[in-house]
Amino acid sequence: IEHTGDAVWVGLYDAGTLLRLDPATGAELGRFALASSRLYDLARSPDGKVLAVVDYEGAVLLLDAATGVVQR
Repeated sequence: IEHTGDAVWVGLYDAGTLLRLDPATGAELGRFALASSRLYDLARSPDGKVLAVVDYEGAVLLLDAATGVVQR
């Protein structure tokens, strides 16, 4: 779970999915399916603009925290 100010991000371990939730209401703002089926860790950059997601094979994905779009 990571908080980026305007959203709370939750990684669903066995689903390979990230959820973007409204921190005030818990309402789902977005659902992002990733290439990996097993997520290991989730972290945000100090400025809150980038999320780093690590899967169980050690692959790292960098996502735009505003949109959930994979940058690398």
